[in-house]
Amino acid sequence: ASVEIGIEPSAGAGVVLARLHLPGNASITATNRVSIGDGANQGTNATLEIGGGTTTISTPLLLIGGRKSIANVTVAEGGTLRIGNEASRAQLVIGQNNVSTGVTTNATFDLSGAGEPRTLIANLHTVIVGQKTTGSTKPSGQAFGTWNLGSSPETDVQIRNGSGIALLVGDLNPGNVNGTPGQPVTGTIHFDA
Repeated sequence: ASVEIGIEPSAGAGVVLARLHLPGNASITATNRVSIGDGANQGTNATLEIGGGTTTISTPLLLIGGRKSIANVTVAEGGTLRIGNEASRAQLVIGQNNVSTGVTTNATFDLSGAGEPRTLIANLHTVIVGQKTTGSTKPSGQAFGTWNLGSSPETDVQIRNGSGIALLVGDLNPGNVNGTPGQPVTGTIHFDA
């Protein structure tokens, strides 16, 4: 099972707009993935707003901003978001444009803001922030990923990967490109003081 917010699975006639606002306390369990923004043709604009209580997301993949998308995930003042656990770690991907396109992916996972801090408790095996993996003979779309961890002293992010890359920030790997690999890719992780 998957949870998908702002998904365009095949060729469409227009842009998909989607917004999910969760209550103060919530739980999402998806055995396949949780996706916020992923478009096959015209692109998507998707938002997930986490409430001010405790929200738990259990999934092997949390994708924020897939192909041709604008995606935003925010946490309300005082909220706590839990992703994965010690026994079942998740892959977190923020801004991955893995298709040959001129459309840009722009994704933000933001735990900053005024007032009471937002807290993230995450058990992850891989984190990718800003990745473009396919190009074309024409200038390709960009990929921008931003992860702002905010200022909560309670935030605890553990990334453990026994093999392979655990953290990848800003990756351009155009694959079978015959010409220009495209535009810049940006990955940013920010910690507030």
